[in-house]
Amino acid sequence: MISTAKQTLKESITEAYCNNKAFPECLRIADLGCSSGPNTLIVVSDILDIVESICTQSLNKKNLPQAFQVFLNDLPGNDFNTIFQSLSSFYERLKKEKGDKFEHCFIAASPGSFYGRLFPNNSMHIVHSSSSLHWLSQVPKELVNKQTREAYNKGNICVSNTSPPMVFKIYLEQFQKDFTNFLRCRSEEIVNGGVMVFTIIGSTKSDSPQSILEILGRALNDMAMQNIIEEESLNNFNMPLYCPSEREVRNVIEEEGSFFLHKLNVFVTTWDAGFTTHQNNNNNYNNNLIERGKYVSDYMRAAMESILVKQFGETIIDELFKRLANKVIESMTKENWQYKNLLATLRFVIHQFVHYQSSALFRNENQLGVGLRPYLTEWSAAPETRKETSHKSKLSTTLHLLRNNYCLADHYRSSQSAKLCRRLRWLMLQGIGACERWWYAIVLYMRVFIPG
Repeated sequence: MISTAKQTLKESITEAYCNNKAFPECLRIADLGCSSGPNTLIVVSDILDIVESICTQSLNKKNLPQAFQVFLNDLPGNDFNTIFQSLSSFYERLKKEKGDKFEHCFIAASPGSFYGRLFPNNSMHIVHSSSSLHWLSQVPKELVNKQTREAYNKGNICVSNTSPPMVFKIYLEQFQKDFTNFLRCRSEEIVNGGVMVFTIIGSTKSDSPQSILEILGRALNDMAMQNIIEEESLNNFNMPLYCPSEREVRNVIEEEGSFFLHKLNVFVTTWDAGFTTHQNNNNNYNNNLIERGKYVSDYMRAAMESILVKQFGETIIDELFKRLANKVIESMTKENWQYKNLLATLRFVIHQFVHYQSSALFRNENQLGVGLRPYLTEWSAAPETRKETSHKSKLSTTLHLLRNNYCLADHYRSSQSAKLCRRLRWLMLQGIGACERWWYAIVLYMRVFIPG
């Protein structure tokens, strides 16, 4: 999945620093949900390669940043010590491959939840996250009836085909709340013009089941039927995980309004894709079901063990994942083993996208009001009373003024109506269209921010 996102990451960084825009003296990078293992530092290597490539291949030769600060983020329980122990070999390999170009590359840990603030204001240039945002901040509390204490998602450990409709709604609302917080926090931390690229396990629609978790749920149900675990303990257990649809991700980004969604791509992979990749020289790997089943069971154990131990205890874990491997083998011949990943590229831009300089006199709030008021007077009336013949031309002129006025940046950071500013800026970035939405947003802007 990380390798699939590399090309998108390269395109995003290249676009952010194209033309004559120079890299900052110190380029700050954050990898959110970094985990610990052999893949942890791959993203760091990829970004350093991309920056070097931009500097050497650009028509206008760019200087490399004088320093790189890399922040690896995950929850405090992550095994950061293992990462730290691998840093010396990483630095040695970097020096061997790149010489002294990246001698001032400093890697540090930033433990904490990415659903809250992690870094100072306006400090990050590139933010990356791979296969992490489908993890929720908590299991939705509404999954249990407050009065009767009855579990609504009995027999399931996540959103499943057999989950009642209200469970889908509860999980979606928790995802919307968490993802909104994530975007809002990152909007404070990322510099103007900064880039964020993330991949998230997705679904074809909001009620699409996540097959690998359903298979884990089947193994747990079998153990409950055999009294190896308590049925009540299983009924009250839900994973803090939701895999959204493309539309659900897009809706939250647009509603929150801090970022311009540059790309949202979908790619399909299989649950045992890593095994397939490592075994691609073996012509018989499709028939090697036992090893494939164990491969899936092992990486699921690495991801889920701590949560399962907390609910069911350590004594059942070996047996559970042995059963999971067998059920994976069984399901491979019967079920669709593909799942969707959503790959998103976001830009944080306060100032204008279109460098249109003819409206330079409108550089402060009062001048903007004077310039816009003749165009907006007619729009203050109800839509049905406006003269539609001149509507589009006036709209176009107004957009040029708004797009090129820097006072939006000040309002975004300081105004109590920051959400309105974010919404207006998002509307501005969508291009000329949906005139009624434009009219509504611009009139709101005039009434709130422009005196007189």
